[in-house]
Amino acid sequence: MEERVLLVDSDIFILLAAAGVLERVAHLLGVKLENVRRLKPLKYQLEKSSGFKRKYPEPIRNLAAGWCDRVAALDEEPSGRDILDRLNVTKGIDEGEGLLFALLSERPFYYLASGDKRGMVAVATAPELADIRSAVAGRIICLETVLGMLIREDGPDAVKAAFVPLCMCNKSLTVFFSETDCLEAVHSYFNDLVRQTGEGFLMVP
Repeated sequence: MEERVLLVDSDIFILLAAAGVLERVAHLLGVKLENVRRLKPLKYQLEKSSGFKRKYPEPIRNLAAGWCDRVAALDEEPSGRDILDRLNVTKGIDEGEGLLFALLSERPFYYLASGDKRGMVAVATAPELADIRSAVAGRIICLETVLGMLIREDGPDAVKAAFVPLCMCNKSLTVFFSETDCLEAVHSYFNDLVRQTGEGFLMVP
């Protein structure tokens, strides 16, 4: 039996790494840290990209870069170009996200943690990607799913302490942790994403 592999896109990798919960999340999803993969350009982007420097303060970038040394870079390509080409020409899907979804569609024991809602909605709703949607459905883990798991397992106070320093980088975090019942707020956002992507697309642990 193949072991689960967790692909992590760059946005959610930075948040989980800087919050100090990346390995914890992998464990809750039944994935060993050595089976987690990040996008290869991430460490360079954290060090050199002006866009990343504008979005993420230096201490957060440094924390994420440190985790890049512990998590293997993704060094795989889909078996064929067709799926990747179709994803890359679809509006709302960037090159990195296209690679992740292409690999996910070919490997049934792979899972994807993504913070890119635009990309998720595109894959879930574009008629020309219906076969890819079917192949990946149930293995997409959004930020709200991750936060919900952590809050239920570790308690709201611990999760809030880990993520509040990152609110400046993510508007959703600001909303979640300004509410009295942060789990209810997370569930509300999750349900909204389900409405946008359709039943069965997102993983429900």
